[in-house]
Amino acid sequence: MGLTGSANDYCLLIHFEGSARGVIWQTAQALRIARERMTNDCMTLEEGEDFWRKLSAAPVQLDDNLIWRAALKPSDLLSFVDEVASLEKDDSSHVSLRWHAGLTDGRLRAIAQAPVYHREAVRQLRRLRYEVEKRGGCLVLEKAPLEIKQEFDSWGTFGAAGDLMRRVKQQLDPQNLFSPGRFFS
Repeated sequence: MGLTGSANDYCLLIHFEGSARGVIWQTAQALRIARERMTNDCMTLEEGEDFWRKLSAAPVQLDDNLIWRAALKPSDLLSFVDEVASLEKDDSSHVSLRWHAGLTDGRLRAIAQAPVYHREAVRQLRRLRYEVEKRGGCLVLEKAPLEIKQEFDSWGTFGAAGDLMRRVKQQLDPQNLFSPGRFFS
């Protein structure tokens, strides 16, 4: 993808779209602000959609067995990022945490190793889901060890949409043949 670094490095990637003139102006403004306020290197990359597609499918290492994603209103994402950033200092619930977020669509995906004591991860996931749902979003568990999945519902409540989804599932799969036990069984 053109970016390298150590495990403790981080970067901020900003993607602008629009007319060539508008993108050049936005890029110049972002670089000016970043260079005024940060001591790190700032650069521009002329990467296309393939770059962003690869980033959203960030490679998962073999020992990464705790993956979850949150979807919020873009205006609520920044305050939720603070919640996630606090986990970086908490190896008791999310070991080797890595995450990426999209400010324009309000999504955040977290990738980590599950801790030895799984109940700590469950406690933090419940807290995070509460924070997300309080903001009107949802948090879905993509991958986790069995002991975490047994104590934490992967899908959450879906709020008012849950009843509708349950009825659609019943009509399309009345014998519960498709993925039994995974979604509204």
